[in-house]
Amino acid sequence: MLPLGEGTLAGSIALRVREAAGSVTLIGPLDRYGSLGYRVIPDLIADAGPLGGVYTALNDSRTDWNLIVACDMPDVTAGMFEELFRAAEGSGADCVVPGKSGQLHPLCAVYHRRCAPKAADAIRRNSKKMHDFVSHLHTVVWTPDDFAPLANINTLEEWSAR
Repeated sequence: MLPLGEGTLAGSIALRVREAAGSVTLIGPLDRYGSLGYRVIPDLIADAGPLGGVYTALNDSRTDWNLIVACDMPDVTAGMFEELFRAAEGSGADCVVPGKSGQLHPLCAVYHRRCAPKAADAIRRNSKKMHDFVSHLHTVVWTPDDFAPLANINTLEEWSAR
């Protein structure tokens, strides 16, 4: 909910997701995200971390391909999301993840909804790390022309340095 432009970081990313995907569902507490004007659903499995959010999104989805984006990358673009979708179509993959040289970005990726049961199984096994999850899927690594938009903000110091 950090301020960005006329709104918030989460709202800005959601707007770019909507531009590329046509709709947005935020996963998390309604009291935190409800004011942004998008559909919000709570995690189906408590304390499952980001994989729990992926599971919730895929379980709720009615479309085959789903863009999953964390709300900590202020420079991602709708164009990048559109390229991810194009890479996914016809790929036969379970997910398409930006990456290079072993550095993957599984929280800015396109997942097929058939991954929902696999996410639930990983959570049941207490294997909640996103990199472990995508390593067990048929993953296609997509290399963008520019990795700078994938930089995420993890601390207030990083946010202040922007």
